Amino acid sequence: MLLKKNDKIIIIFYVLLAISFSSATLYTSTTFEDIPTPTWVLQKLTFLEFEKTLEIKQEKLFQTMTDIENFPIILPKTFVSVNILEINENKALGSIIIITEEEIQEKGIRTKFLVKHTLIPSDEHILEILDGDAKGTKVHQFFSTDGNFTKLRTTVDVNFKGILSPFSYLPENNVYHAMDTVVTTFYDYAKGHDTWEKTTIDNLFREILLRPSDKQGLEYFSGLLESNQITIDDVRFELLNSEEAKNIIKPRELKQINELREQTIMNIDDVYREILQRPYDKQGMEHYGTLLELEKLSIEDIEIQLFNSEEALNLRVNSPLYQMIDDVYLEVTGNHADWDVLFYYNNFFTNKTISDYQCTSFKCDISESQIDLIREDIKVDMLENLIIP
Repeated sequence: MLLKKNDKIIIIFYVLLAISFSSATLYTSTTFEDIPTPTWVLQKLTFLEFEKTLEIKQEKLFQTMTDIENFPIILPKTFVSVNILEINENKALGSIIIITEEEIQEKGIRTKFLVKHTLIPSDEHILEILDGDAKGTKVHQFFSTDGNFTKLRTTVDVNFKGILSPFSYLPENNVYHAMDTVVTTFYDYAKGHDTWEKTTIDNLFREILLRPSDKQGLEYFSGLLESNQITIDDVRFELLNSEEAKNIIKPRELKQINELREQTIMNIDDVYREILQRPYDKQGMEHYGTLLELEKLSIEDIEIQLFNSEEALNLRVNSPLYQMIDDVYLEVTGNHADWDVLFYYNNFFTNKTISDYQCTSFKCDISESQIDLIREDIKVDMLENLIIP
Protein backbone atom coordinates (compact mmCIF):
# COMPACT_ATOMS: atom_id res chain seq x y z
CA MET A 1 0.00 0.00 0.00
CA LEU A 2 1.74 3.19 -1.22
CA LEU A 3 1.18 6.58 0.37
CA LYS A 4 0.15 9.62 -1.60
CA LYS A 5 2.72 12.40 -1.94
CA ASN A 6 0.98 14.76 0.49
CA ASP A 7 0.60 11.96 3.04
CA LYS A 8 4.36 11.35 2.91
CA ILE A 9 5.10 15.03 3.47
CA ILE A 10 2.91 15.28 6.53
CA ILE A 11 4.20 11.98 7.91
CA ILE A 12 7.82 13.06 7.53
CA PHE A 13 7.33 16.33 9.32
CA TYR A 14 5.24 14.85 12.04
CA VAL A 15 8.34 12.75 12.58
CA LEU A 16 10.42 15.91 12.73
CA LEU A 17 8.22 17.32 15.46
CA ALA A 18 8.21 13.95 17.18
CA ILE A 19 4.55 14.40 17.90
CA SER A 20 2.81 12.41 15.24
CA PHE A 21 3.35 10.30 12.15
CA SER A 22 6.70 8.68 12.90
CA SER A 23 6.09 5.79 10.55
CA ALA A 24 7.92 7.21 7.53
CA THR A 25 11.33 5.81 8.33
CA LEU A 26 10.40 2.23 9.14
CA TYR A 27 7.51 2.10 6.67
CA THR A 28 9.42 3.32 3.66
CA SER A 29 12.39 1.10 4.52
CA THR A 30 10.15 -1.93 4.06
CA THR A 31 8.13 -0.62 1.10
CA PHE A 32 10.59 0.90 -1.34
CA GLU A 33 13.83 -0.31 -2.79
CA ASP A 34 16.96 1.73 -2.14
CA ILE A 35 16.34 4.93 -4.09
CA PRO A 36 19.36 6.99 -5.27
CA THR A 37 19.60 10.61 -4.25
CA PRO A 38 17.71 12.71 -6.81
CA THR A 39 19.82 14.72 -9.23
CA TRP A 40 17.22 17.22 -10.45
CA VAL A 41 17.43 20.88 -9.63
CA LEU A 42 15.48 20.92 -6.35
CA GLN A 43 17.39 22.34 -3.43
CA LYS A 44 18.22 19.85 -0.71
CA LEU A 45 16.54 20.57 2.62
CA THR A 46 19.08 20.73 5.42
CA PHE A 47 17.62 23.50 7.57
CA LEU A 48 14.11 24.87 7.96
CA GLU A 49 12.64 27.73 9.95
CA PHE A 50 8.94 28.21 10.62
CA GLU A 51 7.16 30.89 12.65
CA LYS A 52 3.54 31.22 13.71
CA THR A 53 1.82 33.64 16.09
CA LEU A 54 -1.13 32.27 18.02
CA GLU A 55 -3.74 33.85 20.26
CA ILE A 56 -2.99 31.87 23.42
CA LYS A 57 -0.90 32.23 26.54
CA GLN A 58 2.70 31.06 26.18
CA GLU A 59 2.60 28.69 29.14
CA LYS A 60 -0.63 27.04 27.95
CA LEU A 61 0.71 26.35 24.45
CA PHE A 62 4.00 25.06 25.81
CA GLN A 63 2.27 22.71 28.25
CA THR A 64 0.10 21.24 25.49
CA MET A 65 2.91 20.73 22.99
CA THR A 66 5.12 19.06 25.61
CA ASP A 67 2.41 16.95 27.28
CA ILE A 68 3.87 13.84 25.66
CA GLU A 69 1.67 11.30 27.43
CA ASN A 70 -1.40 13.12 26.11
CA PHE A 71 -0.45 12.76 22.44
CA PRO A 72 -2.82 9.76 21.95
CA ILE A 73 -5.70 12.04 23.05
CA ILE A 74 -4.67 14.97 20.85
CA LEU A 75 -4.00 12.74 17.82
CA PRO A 76 -6.14 9.68 18.59
CA LYS A 77 -6.15 8.22 15.07
CA THR A 78 -2.37 8.23 14.88
CA PHE A 79 -0.93 7.42 18.29
CA VAL A 80 -1.13 3.88 19.61
CA SER A 81 0.86 4.60 22.74
CA VAL A 82 3.56 6.74 24.31
CA ASN A 83 5.91 5.03 26.73
CA ILE A 84 8.13 7.28 28.82
CA LEU A 85 11.39 5.39 29.31
CA GLU A 86 13.40 7.93 31.25
CA ILE A 87 13.06 11.36 32.90
CA ASN A 88 16.07 13.37 34.05
CA GLU A 89 15.93 16.84 35.58
CA ASN A 90 18.93 19.16 35.47
CA LYS A 91 18.18 21.79 38.10
CA ALA A 92 21.39 23.68 37.37
CA LEU A 93 20.42 24.22 33.73
CA GLY A 94 16.71 24.37 34.46
CA SER A 95 15.91 21.64 31.92
CA ILE A 96 14.12 18.30 31.81
CA ILE A 97 15.11 15.45 29.47
CA ILE A 98 12.49 12.84 28.57
CA ILE A 99 13.24 9.74 26.48
CA THR A 100 10.15 8.21 24.92
CA GLU A 101 9.15 5.29 22.76
CA GLU A 102 6.27 6.46 20.61
CA GLU A 103 4.19 3.89 18.76
CA ILE A 104 2.10 5.24 15.93
CA GLN A 105 -0.04 3.94 13.12
CA GLU A 106 -0.67 5.42 9.70
CA LYS A 107 -2.20 3.80 6.61
CA GLY A 108 -2.42 0.51 8.49
CA ILE A 109 1.31 0.48 9.27
CA ARG A 110 2.31 0.46 12.94
CA THR A 111 5.84 1.50 13.96
CA LYS A 112 7.86 2.72 16.96
CA PHE A 113 10.37 5.52 17.27
CA LEU A 114 12.80 6.53 19.99
CA VAL A 115 12.60 10.27 20.67
CA LYS A 116 14.50 12.57 23.02
CA HIS A 117 12.61 15.59 24.37
CA THR A 118 14.53 18.39 26.11
CA LEU A 119 12.27 20.88 27.89
CA ILE A 120 13.18 24.31 29.20
CA PRO A 121 9.84 25.10 30.86
CA SER A 122 7.63 27.55 28.96
CA ASP A 123 10.48 28.67 26.68
CA GLU A 124 12.03 25.88 24.61
CA HIS A 125 11.35 22.34 23.44
CA ILE A 126 14.12 20.42 21.67
CA LEU A 127 13.27 17.11 19.99
CA GLU A 128 15.72 14.65 18.49
CA ILE A 129 15.11 11.38 16.64
CA LEU A 130 17.42 8.77 18.15
CA ASP A 131 17.07 5.88 15.71
CA GLY A 132 16.38 4.95 12.09
CA ASP A 133 17.27 6.86 8.92
CA ALA A 134 16.13 10.13 10.52
CA LYS A 135 18.54 9.71 13.43
CA GLY A 136 20.10 13.03 14.37
CA THR A 137 17.27 15.10 12.92
CA LYS A 138 16.59 17.81 15.45
CA VAL A 139 13.70 20.22 16.02
CA HIS A 140 14.04 23.28 18.22
CA GLN A 141 10.89 25.14 19.26
CA PHE A 142 11.09 28.60 20.84
CA PHE A 143 8.08 30.04 22.71
CA SER A 144 7.83 33.78 23.46
CA THR A 145 5.09 36.19 24.53
CA ASP A 146 3.97 38.95 22.18
CA GLY A 147 1.26 40.91 23.97
CA ASN A 148 -1.80 38.65 24.19
CA PHE A 149 -0.25 36.25 21.69
CA THR A 150 2.44 33.59 21.70
CA LYS A 151 5.06 33.47 19.01
CA LEU A 152 6.25 29.96 18.17
CA ARG A 153 9.46 29.72 16.15
CA THR A 154 10.57 26.31 14.99
CA THR A 155 13.92 25.38 13.46
CA VAL A 156 14.65 21.98 11.97
CA ASP A 157 18.05 20.45 11.27
CA VAL A 158 17.25 17.80 8.68
CA ASN A 159 19.45 14.71 8.74
CA PHE A 160 17.88 12.20 6.38
CA LYS A 161 19.98 9.36 5.07
CA GLY A 162 19.54 5.97 3.49
CA ILE A 163 16.00 5.33 2.37
CA LEU A 164 14.86 8.79 3.55
CA SER A 165 17.38 10.70 1.39
CA PRO A 166 14.82 11.51 -1.36
CA PHE A 167 12.60 13.25 1.19
CA SER A 168 15.31 15.89 1.62
CA TYR A 169 14.16 17.21 -1.75
CA LEU A 170 10.52 17.86 -0.95
CA PRO A 171 9.18 21.26 -2.11
CA GLU A 172 9.50 23.79 0.71
CA ASN A 173 5.92 25.09 0.32
CA ASN A 174 4.53 21.62 0.96
CA VAL A 175 6.81 21.18 3.94
CA TYR A 176 5.75 24.43 5.57
CA HIS A 177 2.09 23.61 4.98
CA ALA A 178 2.57 20.28 6.77
CA MET A 179 4.33 21.96 9.70
CA ASP A 180 1.52 24.50 9.95
CA THR A 181 -1.01 21.65 10.10
CA VAL A 182 0.87 20.10 13.02
CA VAL A 183 1.05 23.31 15.01
CA THR A 184 -2.62 24.14 14.36
CA THR A 185 -3.72 20.71 15.62
CA PHE A 186 -2.03 21.30 18.96
CA TYR A 187 -3.17 24.92 19.15
CA ASP A 188 -6.82 23.90 18.67
CA TYR A 189 -6.52 21.41 21.51
CA ALA A 190 -4.62 23.87 23.73
CA LYS A 191 -7.43 26.45 23.48
CA GLY A 192 -9.56 23.96 25.36
CA HIS A 193 -13.01 24.64 26.79
CA ASP A 194 -14.35 26.98 29.43
CA THR A 195 -15.64 24.29 31.83
CA TRP A 196 -14.37 21.02 33.26
CA GLU A 197 -17.48 19.27 31.93
CA LYS A 198 -16.81 20.34 28.33
CA THR A 199 -13.18 19.31 28.56
CA THR A 200 -14.21 15.91 29.92
CA ILE A 201 -16.77 15.38 27.15
CA ASP A 202 -14.27 16.39 24.46
CA ASN A 203 -11.70 13.94 25.81
CA LEU A 204 -14.31 11.14 25.83
CA PHE A 205 -15.12 11.86 22.16
CA ARG A 206 -11.41 11.69 21.33
CA GLU A 207 -10.92 8.48 23.31
CA ILE A 208 -13.95 6.60 21.96
CA LEU A 209 -14.78 8.15 18.57
CA LEU A 210 -11.20 9.24 17.77
CA ARG A 211 -12.22 12.81 16.97
CA PRO A 212 -12.91 16.10 18.73
CA SER A 213 -16.45 16.60 19.97
CA ASP A 214 -18.91 18.28 17.65
CA LYS A 215 -20.68 21.41 18.94
CA GLN A 216 -24.10 19.74 19.31
CA GLY A 217 -22.75 16.72 21.18
CA LEU A 218 -20.55 18.88 23.38
CA GLU A 219 -23.37 21.20 24.44
CA TYR A 220 -25.84 18.34 24.96
CA PHE A 221 -23.69 16.07 27.12
CA SER A 222 -21.89 18.82 29.05
CA GLY A 223 -25.24 20.40 29.91
CA LEU A 224 -26.56 17.13 31.29
CA LEU A 225 -23.31 16.56 33.16
CA GLU A 226 -23.35 20.03 34.71
CA SER A 227 -26.94 19.56 35.94
CA ASN A 228 -26.10 16.11 37.37
CA GLN A 229 -28.64 14.39 35.12
CA ILE A 230 -26.02 11.95 33.86
CA THR A 231 -22.61 10.71 34.94
CA ILE A 232 -19.36 10.35 33.00
CA ASP A 233 -20.01 6.60 32.84
CA ASP A 234 -23.40 7.31 31.25
CA VAL A 235 -21.76 9.41 28.53
CA ARG A 236 -19.13 6.76 27.95
CA PHE A 237 -21.86 4.12 27.57
CA GLU A 238 -23.80 6.28 25.09
CA LEU A 239 -20.74 6.90 22.92
CA LEU A 240 -19.55 3.29 23.02
CA ASN A 241 -22.97 2.09 21.87
CA SER A 242 -23.51 4.73 19.19
CA GLU A 243 -23.75 3.86 15.49
CA GLU A 244 -20.58 5.82 14.85
CA ALA A 245 -18.61 3.75 17.36
CA LYS A 246 -19.46 0.57 15.47
CA ASN A 247 -17.05 1.58 12.71
CA ILE A 248 -14.28 2.86 14.95
CA ILE A 249 -11.05 0.89 15.07
CA LYS A 250 -8.47 2.10 17.55
CA PRO A 251 -4.88 2.08 16.28
CA ARG A 252 -3.90 -0.85 18.51
CA GLU A 253 -6.90 -2.93 17.37
CA LEU A 254 -6.38 -2.93 13.60
CA LYS A 255 -5.45 -6.37 12.30
CA GLN A 256 -3.34 -7.17 9.26
CA ILE A 257 -4.75 -9.71 6.81
CA ASN A 258 -2.42 -12.44 8.11
CA GLU A 259 -3.85 -11.88 11.60
CA LEU A 260 -7.45 -12.50 10.51
CA ARG A 261 -9.14 -15.88 10.72
CA GLU A 262 -9.47 -17.79 7.47
CA GLN A 263 -13.25 -17.92 7.79
CA THR A 264 -13.37 -14.15 8.24
CA ILE A 265 -11.44 -13.62 5.01
CA MET A 266 -13.65 -16.06 3.09
CA ASN A 267 -16.88 -14.49 4.35
CA ILE A 268 -15.86 -10.92 3.53
CA ASP A 269 -14.45 -11.92 0.14
CA ASP A 270 -17.81 -13.53 -0.69
CA VAL A 271 -19.60 -10.28 0.18
CA TYR A 272 -17.21 -8.23 -1.97
CA ARG A 273 -17.70 -10.54 -4.95
CA GLU A 274 -21.48 -10.57 -4.57
CA ILE A 275 -22.02 -6.83 -4.08
CA LEU A 276 -19.00 -5.14 -5.69
CA GLN A 277 -18.38 -7.93 -8.22
CA ARG A 278 -14.66 -8.04 -7.43
CA PRO A 279 -12.26 -9.56 -4.88
CA TYR A 280 -11.57 -7.68 -1.67
CA ASP A 281 -8.86 -5.01 -1.43
CA LYS A 282 -6.28 -5.01 1.38
CA GLN A 283 -7.53 -1.92 3.18
CA GLY A 284 -11.15 -3.05 3.03
CA MET A 285 -10.36 -6.55 4.30
CA GLU A 286 -8.34 -5.22 7.24
CA HIS A 287 -11.07 -2.70 8.10
CA TYR A 288 -14.09 -4.99 7.87
CA GLY A 289 -12.20 -8.07 9.08
CA THR A 290 -11.17 -6.26 12.24
CA LEU A 291 -14.68 -4.95 12.88
CA LEU A 292 -16.13 -8.43 12.32
CA GLU A 293 -13.72 -10.13 14.71
CA LEU A 294 -14.21 -7.38 17.30
CA GLU A 295 -17.95 -8.17 16.96
CA LYS A 296 -18.70 -4.51 16.24
CA LEU A 297 -20.26 -5.44 12.89
CA SER A 298 -21.94 -8.60 11.63
CA ILE A 299 -21.68 -9.95 8.09
CA GLU A 300 -25.16 -8.51 7.50
CA ASP A 301 -23.94 -5.07 8.65
CA ILE A 302 -21.00 -5.28 6.26
CA GLU A 303 -23.33 -6.29 3.42
CA ILE A 304 -25.47 -3.21 4.08
CA GLN A 305 -22.49 -0.86 4.21
CA LEU A 306 -21.01 -2.19 0.98
CA PHE A 307 -24.43 -2.22 -0.69
CA ASN A 308 -24.87 1.49 0.12
CA SER A 309 -21.33 2.41 -0.92
CA GLU A 310 -20.76 4.71 -3.89
CA GLU A 311 -18.93 1.94 -5.72
CA ALA A 312 -21.85 -0.47 -5.41
CA LEU A 313 -24.36 2.20 -6.35
CA ASN A 314 -22.39 3.05 -9.49
CA LEU A 315 -22.41 -0.62 -10.45
CA ARG A 316 -26.16 -0.94 -10.05
CA VAL A 317 -27.19 2.42 -11.41
CA ASN A 318 -25.27 2.23 -14.68
CA SER A 319 -28.03 3.42 -16.99
CA PRO A 320 -30.53 6.32 -17.02
CA LEU A 321 -33.38 3.89 -16.36
CA TYR A 322 -31.71 2.27 -13.35
CA GLN A 323 -30.81 5.73 -12.05
CA MET A 324 -34.42 6.82 -12.29
CA ILE A 325 -35.67 3.67 -10.53
CA ASP A 326 -33.12 4.10 -7.74
CA ASP A 327 -34.03 7.77 -7.31
CA VAL A 328 -37.72 6.96 -6.97
CA TYR A 329 -37.09 4.05 -4.62
CA LEU A 330 -34.86 6.23 -2.44
CA GLU A 331 -37.56 8.89 -2.35
CA VAL A 332 -40.25 6.36 -1.35
CA THR A 333 -38.37 4.10 1.08
CA GLY A 334 -35.27 6.02 2.13
CA ASN A 335 -33.11 3.14 0.82
CA HIS A 336 -31.27 2.43 -2.40
CA ALA A 337 -32.76 -0.17 -4.75
CA ASP A 338 -31.19 -3.62 -4.88
CA TRP A 339 -30.94 -5.81 -7.97
CA ASP A 340 -34.39 -7.35 -7.45
CA VAL A 341 -36.03 -3.93 -7.35
CA LEU A 342 -34.06 -2.69 -10.36
CA PHE A 343 -34.93 -5.77 -12.44
CA TYR A 344 -38.58 -5.66 -11.43
CA TYR A 345 -39.06 -2.02 -12.43
CA ASN A 346 -36.94 -2.41 -15.52
CA ASN A 347 -39.54 -4.94 -16.68
CA PHE A 348 -42.31 -2.67 -15.40
CA PHE A 349 -40.95 0.20 -17.52
CA THR A 350 -40.50 -2.00 -20.59
CA ASN A 351 -44.05 -3.34 -20.34
CA LYS A 352 -45.39 0.20 -19.95
CA THR A 353 -43.61 1.47 -23.04
CA ILE A 354 -44.81 -1.53 -25.04
CA SER A 355 -48.44 -1.32 -23.91
CA ASP A 356 -48.82 2.45 -23.77
CA TYR A 357 -46.49 3.68 -26.51
CA GLN A 358 -46.02 0.61 -28.76
CA CYS A 359 -42.28 0.53 -28.09
CA THR A 360 -40.04 -2.52 -28.31
CA SER A 361 -37.15 -1.16 -26.21
CA PHE A 362 -36.14 1.64 -23.88
CA LYS A 363 -34.55 3.44 -26.83
CA CYS A 364 -37.85 3.96 -28.57
CA ASP A 365 -38.98 7.44 -29.43
CA ILE A 366 -40.91 8.65 -26.39
CA SER A 367 -40.86 12.14 -24.97
CA GLU A 368 -39.53 13.36 -21.64
CA SER A 369 -43.09 14.04 -20.50
CA GLN A 370 -44.07 10.45 -21.28
CA ILE A 371 -41.08 9.18 -19.30
CA ASP A 372 -42.19 11.39 -16.40
CA LEU A 373 -45.64 9.78 -16.54
CA ILE A 374 -44.09 6.30 -16.34
CA ARG A 375 -41.94 7.53 -13.45
CA GLU A 376 -45.10 8.49 -11.58
CA ASP A 377 -46.59 5.06 -12.37
CA ILE A 378 -43.48 3.42 -10.88
CA LYS A 379 -43.77 5.59 -7.79
CA VAL A 380 -47.44 4.69 -7.34
CA ASP A 381 -46.66 1.01 -7.73
CA MET A 382 -43.87 1.24 -5.16
CA LEU A 383 -46.15 2.95 -2.67
CA GLU A 384 -48.82 0.30 -3.15
CA ASN A 385 -46.57 -2.74 -3.32
CA LEU A 386 -43.30 -1.97 -1.61
CA ILE A 387 -40.54 -4.41 -2.48
CA ILE A 388 -38.27 -4.51 0.53
CA PRO A 389 -34.70 -5.59 -0.31
